[in-house]
Amino acid sequence: MCTWLRCGKNSAVLENTSRPFAGWDINWRMKMRRHSFFWKLFAGNLLMMGVILFVAGFFSYRYLNANYQRDSRENQGRLARITKLYFQRDWPRLAGQIDADCKRLFANRTMRLTVIADDGRVLGDSQARAATMENHRTDDRPEVLQALKGQAGRDIRSSETLGSQFRYFAEPIEKGGKILGVVRLAMPVRAIAEGRNVIRNALTWAAMVAVGVAVVIAGMLSWMWHKPIRQITETARAIAAGNLSAKAPAGG
Repeated sequence: MCTWLRCGKNSAVLENTSRPFAGWDINWRMKMRRHSFFWKLFAGNLLMMGVILFVAGFFSYRYLNANYQRDSRENQGRLARITKLYFQRDWPRLAGQIDADCKRLFANRTMRLTVIADDGRVLGDSQARAATMENHRTDDRPEVLQALKGQAGRDIRSSETLGSQFRYFAEPIEKGGKILGVVRLAMPVRAIAEGRNVIRNALTWAAMVAVGVAVVIAGMLSWMWHKPIRQITETARAIAAGNLSAKAPAGG
């Protein structure tokens, strides 16, 4: 059993010894609360910017890919018309000369050139021996049949000669209102896909850079906003607790 004096001394000692720890605990809690609020604000800003970047990247890819596909088709069609005019100007030619011209004109090009007579015989090809190629006036070559009717023809399918998929553009060779033959250009679908990959890779690198910039901006915005918002929040809590004299610091 303790006397009043002894108990009072003990309680005073306990109060004095526990007070520093209590203060440290309060400060630690307040500090953690500030840090937690900052990271929540940072995560929110980063998420918002991430959504914006994703949407912008998605629509940018669709737009660029659509433009690339359109430009690729237009360029192939334009080149087919120019090639048609080249052969049409000096028609008729010997089959051997036509084949040599095909290989000379498209020796280092991705596209493949084929010149076809009105009866379907292959007169020249830039990547194969024309003499060994089968007759091209067949139902499985709709672009050739369309060109033999005097209209530009298109199709996408696998080539029986080379065994890979191509996009075909065919133009009729005409003189005096008569269809004399067909000029056909074939673009490998693989080359078209490579163009899409270039766009995708460029956007991927741009997105990586943008993410880095977004992290920095999100951090800066969070640092700018978290202090005044935290002060307003703490003032509101103080008022709710009954401290009606609490005021948020005025900002400039």
